[in-house]
Amino acid sequence: MIIRSFLVSLGLIILSIQPGFAFDYISRSSKQEFFDSKQNFFMAHVNPAVMKAIKEAIKEDPNDPERYLQRGLAYNHLQKYDKAIDDFTHVIELDPNNVDAYNFRGTMYFRLGQYDKALADYNKAIKIDPEYALLYFNRGYVKAELGNIESAIADFEKGASLAKEQGNLNTYQQAQNVIEKLKVSPESISPGSGNNYH
Repeated sequence: MIIRSFLVSLGLIILSIQPGFAFDYISRSSKQEFFDSKQNFFMAHVNPAVMKAIKEAIKEDPNDPERYLQRGLAYNHLQKYDKAIDDFTHVIELDPNNVDAYNFRGTMYFRLGQYDKALADYNKAIKIDPEYALLYFNRGYVKAELGNIESAIADFEKGASLAKEQGNLNTYQQAQNVIEKLKVSPESISPGSGNNYH
């Protein structure tokens, strides 16, 4: 999955990724207009044309979970977290083993301060794919927020180990830095504190 490969290779969660995501659902002429105008077509720049293209794609095939996943990501960048949750939930209804939908919905719950729901989604995602390093980082942040520092460190260590095994040394090193900070000053670790996960 393209989105997941971005996340794993960069060690990032959806709150900071910027993949070009709607190209599959926009007509060739519309794509060319975007290229000709030299607009950056990234998630961080969701605009009405992007949302329209995604909504039209959903109308064309309302049973394709990827289209709801894309719209959920767009809603995230528009800071419409409840709508994003609705779309990720719909993805799960269509594809109960969609690890990205659980991961992304968990992140939306995290942003809304609904830590128990975020934890449940990350736990489910890890059951589906226990080799997905990023999930352990995300769950670690939730555990740290809940004050369970030892368990958070264990999750970061597991994610770091997987990242190293998978050849992602940059993510491994970032995780090591977070682990050290957690050990010394747990209150300094939060998704917005300069690290690259949440």
